[in-house]
Amino acid sequence: MDPSGLRLSYRTCLLPPLAVALVVAAAGGPHGLPMIAVLIAVMVMLTLIVLYTDPLVALASCLPLLALPLADAGLAVAGWAVAGGAAALGLHLWQHGQDPRRQRLRRRRQILEHDRDLLTTHLHRYPELLDACLQLAGAHDHDVLAENLCTTVARVLPDCLAAEVHLGDDQHLTRRAAYHSDPAWRFPDHEEQLLYVALELRAYSYSADGCLVVCLPLRSDRRSDQRRMTGSQQRRGVVVFAMPVQGVADRLHYDMIEALARLAGLALASVDLLLDAQALALHDSLTGLFGQQEFRRRLQEALAGAQRGPTTMGLIMCDLDHLKRFNDQHGHAIGDKALVAVAKAIRMAAPRSAICCRYGGEEFAIILPEADQDTVQHVAEVVHGYIGSAPIAANTDQPLHVSASLGWAIARDDDDPDTLLARADAACYQAKKLGRNRIEGAP
Repeated sequence: MDPSGLRLSYRTCLLPPLAVALVVAAAGGPHGLPMIAVLIAVMVMLTLIVLYTDPLVALASCLPLLALPLADAGLAVAGWAVAGGAAALGLHLWQHGQDPRRQRLRRRRQILEHDRDLLTTHLHRYPELLDACLQLAGAHDHDVLAENLCTTVARVLPDCLAAEVHLGDDQHLTRRAAYHSDPAWRFPDHEEQLLYVALELRAYSYSADGCLVVCLPLRSDRRSDQRRMTGSQQRRGVVVFAMPVQGVADRLHYDMIEALARLAGLALASVDLLLDAQALALHDSLTGLFGQQEFRRRLQEALAGAQRGPTTMGLIMCDLDHLKRFNDQHGHAIGDKALVAVAKAIRMAAPRSAICCRYGGEEFAIILPEADQDTVQHVAEVVHGYIGSAPIAANTDQPLHVSASLGWAIARDDDDPDTLLARADAACYQAKKLGRNRIEGAP
């Protein structure tokens, strides 16, 4: 029983009989007491009874007062017994009526204490969410973002059994990072569910091995279907949590999971914007090939690698023939289409390892790492053929074409980027000088 209930029971049982005994003794003693003393004693008794008992006990406890005028000890004792019995009966009735209410109050108090403790726990986690926001915002690529998210999950949600981060496009998602607090627990094959979550941007949950698996999309709120510079589809992401069922059933806990997914989605948008900005700086806006600044950096890396290793490298310079005359005849809009068509032909003709660049104006460059003289010459011939046959979209009866002059050079041990570029450029100039629409190699 509740301690306060015990105290109340003692008062209920003892105070009325003691008060009655006091009044009886005062009224029936050998010398008697003044009437004022008796009245004061009665008032004190009644006050104590009203304050510390229920109305039924108070009424029953007043019965011994009937013995006062008679000053009969037997009646006083009988009244005392009746008062005690009435007090006991009143206590029993009171407890019978109060127990269900007390149990409800006790359950309510337990619920409130649980909610208080849970809220305190989550309030302590919000500073960690702020740290997680700063950490995720500092990610500069997708792999770093995925690793940071898994690290944050392990810190903010210690009862999480496992977590995975999947990134990709509309057709396929790849796991980029994972966290497991229980090494024996593994996610089932759920590729279809992940694609559904990524495409529909909706949460999905299911049970597996006694746990609840929650899949949440990383919403970046970017609705473009194509990323202009890379030509790839919109970046998609899904974070997957495996939680004990009782943990996810808690609303505050689920809100914490959703907050992490939302922060990761914003971080994904930030990474995408950063990559787009880098693409704009590295790529030519018209053709999509690397620009001159990136060409020089890649050329220096490839040359340094060739000079350290057993193989060499080659460089092909390409200059379109009479592009100014072509623009004057067909307009600059068609001239831009010609540049786009040539860039597409170079990408198609060059091997996968080649680095294709627009050097400037109507000039293009192709870096061929780990290529010997025969390979460089062969690639130059294939590129020359693709450029000459590439159709240019125009509103004319016959498709338009352009030609190009190419020059190539093989790196030497004493070459630096400028000298190698100068030799390949000189070979290209020699091809133009000898009649254009041809290929020349540097000595």
